Amino acid sequence: NRRALPPLLSRREMLEALSEHEYGFTPAPPAGVECRLIRRDDTACAGKAVCERLELSFEAEFGRFEFPFDLTIPISGAPCPAFVYIDFLPDQPNTRLPLEEIVDGGFAVARFCYTHVVNDNYRGDFSDGLGKVYYGGRPRAGSEWGKIGMWAYAASRVRDALEKRPEIDQRRVTVGGHSRLGKTALWCGAQDERFCCAISNNSGAGGAAIFRGKVGERVSDMEKYGIWDWFCENYR
Repeated sequence: NRRALPPLLSRREMLEALSEHEYGFTPAPPAGVECRLIRRDDTACAGKAVCERLELSFEAEFGRFEFPFDLTIPISGAPCPAFVYIDFLPDQPNTRLPLEEIVDGGFAVARFCYTHVVNDNYRGDFSDGLGKVYYGGRPRAGSEWGKIGMWAYAASRVRDALEKRPEIDQRRVTVGGHSRLGKTALWCGAQDERFCCAISNNSGAGGAAIFRGKVGERVSDMEKYGIWDWFCENYR
């Protein structure tokens, strides 16, 4: 008497559903991404790595957008695997990123602070960063992207920059984040198959956690938290 299971969705159909009902549709990648060196430290991590502060920029609908990221690469003779880390904190090093230990493991790290991409003030405010250059002050429609989508888009632009670096093993670049940025890492990795995997820590509701048939956070809890701007308006 078991009910027949519905047919499995294709990858395209799953991405379409997540875009329409949860995260919003991501705009196409920009025509080109420029990367400008701001500063360089050849003796980072006790002389074991090179660390660069870089500025990414590209054209959007309502103007040019730019944001900084830090790239730390072990000094070695071969291309190394890399993490693109979406960070809560603006400075490097910080207590949430054991940079020297990661370098000792042979990994490069490209990290950026999420609020350098768009604010996270829980007010439905898209007046700065990517929100400003993509919405230009107009209200969002139902399936247009929210801030998780914007942070994921920025991670993919960092991936664009890494493609031009021979020091990076292009087959082994992953994206990672924690909590709302764990959701972001999942959504970024789902859309951008240049990442070999996504590492998501405690992504919770609206991320890896299911909503049905369990205790814990529900979609209705998002109403209490007031975090609809992370998602598309349809999610409400």
